[in-house]
Amino acid sequence: MTAFGYALRRASMYYRHLGPVGCAITLRAAITKRHEHVSLTLRGTSHRVTLRVPSSDIDVYQQICVADEYDIMTNREPSVIVDGGANIGLASVRFATRFPGAQVFAIEPDEANYALLLHNTSRFENITPLCAALWHTPGEVQLVDPGAGHWGFRVADGTVKQSLHRPNMVATITMHDILRMANAMRIDVLKLDIEGAERELFHHSSSWISRIDCIICELHDRFQPGCSRSFFTATRGFDYEWVRGENVFVSRTDACVVPPPTDYVSIHS
Repeated sequence: MTAFGYALRRASMYYRHLGPVGCAITLRAAITKRHEHVSLTLRGTSHRVTLRVPSSDIDVYQQICVADEYDIMTNREPSVIVDGGANIGLASVRFATRFPGAQVFAIEPDEANYALLLHNTSRFENITPLCAALWHTPGEVQLVDPGAGHWGFRVADGTVKQSLHRPNMVATITMHDILRMANAMRIDVLKLDIEGAERELFHHSSSWISRIDCIICELHDRFQPGCSRSFFTATRGFDYEWVRGENVFVSRTDACVVPPPTDYVSIHS
């Protein structure tokens, strides 16, 4: 796609979701090179959320709130949902709106994203925001910005070169920590968009993977080779697998999340 074609597509997306006023704000922000905020009502709800413009927030909104990439079919309401890599909280809000009886844990390591997550989720008593990185051990990891925008922050074990744009340390949280916080034996839905950290998370998952009923995961082998291998090795005990958008879904036979009527694989068939 040419630069002009890309710019035209972006302008069309901004206009479609934000309207003429939102586009005017975006243009002003682009000229001044300072982020501004716009708010819009989530489709099908009365809830308003805030996005930064121009930024990757509009892409996150398109994926989560328009394309419904985290849409799931259920036979009962889930009790515990974990949103790993929650960004500005849009997936958490979607889960909390659809399943008001569920505890939703929104985990986001970047402080700027987390500040907007707090704002977007403040009206939801069933969302617990956590400024941390989901990892396999307690402690700290390094948060780095490789220049991919607000949705591209990655974590590493502290060995990343200091030449990257803005490295800093962030506290970690483990799956066992979340289970204790939820006072639950199981997690119904684990959603992950953690920019390659899933390789380490699933490589060290033997102590908790049996307590997860459904996983929705975007795999990032382009950032960390081995993510897919780690994920599929860890999820061998699941019964169903399907794909929607950039995400792989796996679930168990007795999970509250059921596979769609078509386009899924029975792993044990």
